[in-house]
This record gives sequence, structure tokens and C-alpha cells, in this order.
Amino acid sequence: LCTGDLGFVWESRLYIVGRIKDILCIRGRTLHAHDIETCAEAAHTAMRPGCCAALPVVPPDTGQDTDGEALVLVAELKPEAEKAAAAGGGAAIAEAVRDGVREAEGVKAYAVVLLRARTILKTTSGKLRRRELRLAYAELDDAVRAAAAAAADGRKAEPAQKLRVPLDAVLHFWRDAGKPARKAAEPDAEPDPAAGGGLAVSLQEGSEKVQLPVRSVPRNDSELSALGTARGSEPSREPSRGDAAGKAEAELDDAGGGGPSATEQLSSGAELDSLDGERRE
Repeated sequence: LCTGDLGFVWESRLYIVGRIKDILCIRGRTLHAHDIETCAEAAHTAMRPGCCAALPVVPPDTGQDTDGEALVLVAELKPEAEKAAAAGGGAAIAEAVRDGVREAEGVKAYAVVLLRARTILKTTSGKLRRRELRLAYAELDDAVRAAAAAAADGRKAEPAQKLRVPLDAVLHFWRDAGKPARKAAEPDAEPDPAAGGGLAVSLQEGSEKVQLPVRSVPRNDSELSALGTARGSEPSREPSRGDAAGKAEAELDDAGGGGPSATEQLSSGAELDSLDGERRE
């Protein structure tokens, strides 16, 4: 509607279901913040009703598998659950909230912030101040990152400036650390277009690089020996002179030649060596 409200008409009646600015677009999906907040509040008994905000944020991390905006949940806990959450029970509550939202709405939360009762930002009429909460989360995220960096360097963290939501109001802060970087493809295994889509295995020997398609299997002892020589393995077994002469004679017979036999043509040792070199090539 022109008022910024979101609704629909059914049986000649107008139904208001929320505000257009409360719509979240996560990984190409259009989600309603109210639906996610209802699922989060029902995920654990420690959640305070009406005090949960689903916010879209753009993670500053690199390598995160978020594809644009990500979901952040900022929620209050009941007063009776604050002590247990501050003592370490907040992790179980945050996990239950993440699981409940993922199962009900099919979306993964990027961060979950659990606050003390009556500390979430609201208007005087009791509505969530979503825009201010997005800024408040960014401030808390920066403060947590600065504290983690200081702890890693073994120094004391600088006191945070005045925040919209003070740090002492935060009972638990969880953020997705992201997926580990994918292992780079091995340089010695890469697609070979010339091999018809097969895999080419590169065999390194000094500065020389020999590529042998997987589908190219040695068919006899001579090819196997040649492959072993290229890889720097045990020396290849040279074919005998009798084998070379016999194959040459058979080829001449198949061609129908009536001249002298191959044994007579290969009478000298130099000619036999030349034939052996051609077979190796």
C-alpha cells in the first residue's frame, strides 16, 4: 500500500499483514520478519515473547557463503533465564533458536544475539526499532571483533564507545565463522579437452612435464617401457633385434611386396638401431 503496509484483499476485505520494510530477501527468497521471529520465540522456553527481531545484514566477512544479505536474530531472554545464560547456557539457547528457524523457515541464521530483559530497542508504543537494531548489531559486532583481535595479540581491548545496546546487556553473542576455504585444485590433475573430457595426469620430471590421459593405457611391453622412461622410473627394456626384424618382415608381406625379405634388407647393425629409434618415437 502507499502507506508502506503490506496486505492482501480476500472476499472484498483488506487484510494488513505487516510492513513492506520488514520483508527480508535472503539468498533469493522473500521472507517475512514476523514469521521468523515467531519461530525463534517458539524454539526455546527462555525466549521472551514479543522481544525478538529478525534483521537483514550484509556480513563484512570475506568468503562467507551468504550470497548477499544474511539473517541476524536479536532477542531478549526471560529474567529467570538470564543467570543460566550468563553462566554458559546461552550457547544451547542460541543453537535451539537456529535449529528452530532453519527447520521452520528453511533459512540459516548468520548471527544470534541474546540480551537481558527490557534492553532491546523499542518505540514508546512497544514496536521494535528495526533500523536502530541493525545499527546496534553492527556496533556490537565491531566490538566483539576488536576484543577477539586484542585477545589474539595478548593485549587488553580498548573500552568500547557508547553503544546503542551496551555490552553488559549482551548475555550471548554467536556468529557464523563461515566455511573453510575450498582446497585448490591440484596442479597435477586438470581437465584435458583433447582427451574428450577425461582427466589428464601430469607427471613431473625436473623441468619436463609429460601429460598422459587416463584413457591412454599402454598396450604392450614396448609402450610400457617408453612410459617408464618418460617418468624417470626403471629403465625400459629395449626390444630385441629379432622382434624388430620380424615385425618389419610381416608388414612387407601384408603389403604384398615380392621383393627381398625384411631380414635381408636389415643386414647391418646401423639399420636395426635406426628402426629401434623409430619404434620408440
